[in-house]
Amino acid sequence: MTTNGVAQAAEHATLHGSSVDSLADELGSTLRLNHHVQNQPNRRRQKIEWTPRPRDPRLEKALFSEKITEGINFDKYDDIEVSVAGHDVPDPLMTFKESDLHEGIKWMLQELASYKKPTPIQRFAIPSISARRDIMACAQTGSGKTAAYLLPIISNIFYDGPSETTSIIAGRRAATPTALIMSPTRELATQIHKEALKFTYRSFMKCAVIYGGVQGGQAQDQYRAVEAGCDILIATAGKLVDFLQRGLVSLEKCRYLVLDEADRMLDMGFELPVRFIISGAGMNEDHQTSMFSATFPRDIQILAHEFMKNRLDITIGEVGSTTTDIQQTITYVRHPEKQTALIKLLQAERAKNRNRTTPYLVLIFVKTKRSAPELCGCLQRAGFRSIQLHGDMTQAEREMSLRRFKRGDPNILIATDVAQRGLDIPNVMHVIQYDLPSNIDEYVHRIGRTGRAGNTGYATSFYNEENSSLSRGLMALLKDTNTPVPSFLQTGGYGGGGYGGGGYGGGGGRGAFQGSRGRGGMSQGGGSPRGGGQSYPVGAFGGDM
Repeated sequence: MTTNGVAQAAEHATLHGSSVDSLADELGSTLRLNHHVQNQPNRRRQKIEWTPRPRDPRLEKALFSEKITEGINFDKYDDIEVSVAGHDVPDPLMTFKESDLHEGIKWMLQELASYKKPTPIQRFAIPSISARRDIMACAQTGSGKTAAYLLPIISNIFYDGPSETTSIIAGRRAATPTALIMSPTRELATQIHKEALKFTYRSFMKCAVIYGGVQGGQAQDQYRAVEAGCDILIATAGKLVDFLQRGLVSLEKCRYLVLDEADRMLDMGFELPVRFIISGAGMNEDHQTSMFSATFPRDIQILAHEFMKNRLDITIGEVGSTTTDIQQTITYVRHPEKQTALIKLLQAERAKNRNRTTPYLVLIFVKTKRSAPELCGCLQRAGFRSIQLHGDMTQAEREMSLRRFKRGDPNILIATDVAQRGLDIPNVMHVIQYDLPSNIDEYVHRIGRTGRAGNTGYATSFYNEENSSLSRGLMALLKDTNTPVPSFLQTGGYGGGGYGGGGYGGGGGRGAFQGSRGRGGMSQGGGSPRGGGQSYPVGAFGGDM
């Protein structure tokens, strides 16, 4: 491979994980792992001579150049109340350095990923998954959920050592992953894949991702990656069912199953495929299941009850809550006045941030695919460059839009709900809901694109009588943070004049796995239907970590 070829592959790797794997292989990387495991109850320590694959600066740049800097409010995570329901709850993780995570993971976290200390969801999920417990975890968006499940799974695979990643089944070679991560959308699957590539960098592990909506070279990349075998497979439900039915993937060796944004999967109509994958596709019966999301409605609770055993319910803060690092504004704007209101808001933002040295990223949500190009043209005429992200775009076009937006060229992204879940776009400063969603859970997920990792973010929502069904939920979100509620919400959600008014604050949400409001109620004696568990007081994990 030429120098230019490596550079091009590294650039391509930021969105296509298979290219990263190919680049590493072509660079002639090697691995030596002398594995001596000493089993202990729920924890495994070992004496290891671990020699990572040779370091490659170009590959590292492709994987690690895009980082979210910890904000000034990151230490506030120490004050979030945590509830854990279940029996024999593992001790929480206090520091990465002193954890039982494999040395290969610790090296990567310290040397490349710059993880300084675990977030609350990581403190409780990592030891639980490491101990091979089923978990249902609810945490605020932007709180490190992806690392909370990837790190312990990859650590356990490290400890278990290399294994065969393909098998001959019914006369055909099929990939036999050890871990399966399911995602509701292509964009989230791609993002999880990139994170998995980071955490397995310079290891023996292979990662693959499969999702629909691709053709040509991208589709062939997916087939080749699966055909070569993988330790970790990230997949959308529909495409995974396709690969299972064609005999390209077997789950007979799968020991770890993760459903990320499980509620979104069911919202999108994937309950039957999910049930088939878990119980009707030859899944290894001795697998461990983890569910992660910011909300857990009743249908997800039913699914968890059916397919999870001896589980732990982990609630960080409040179910369905937002982070207090997001300053919310609810403004009454009649539909015909929305474009004018948006342009005035963007003009004020541009004036305020004129001297910034880094891009001020603004994410605007609209209701329909037709609205995105219309609003893009409106902003263009007003002197604002923007880019679109919606379901009518090809996967390549969507990935290009995300890549351009992340580097601030341009700094405004107009998106439908395809961008509201799970996408980790660093440094989004302002989320504007030009059109509000149909329910409060989607509102929480949308504004969760900002205010991540302790950084302050802003969320502005245009509200009018069309959104009156949201008035109660919005009032509750504001009241939970002692924030003044706009008068138009208090009077049933109808405004009396032009755009104006508003409420500021963050936080709030629905109560712990039961559909009622309040603090996460999975604490001992605090309403868990299954009993047991622990409640960790506010401030229990202060100090340097």
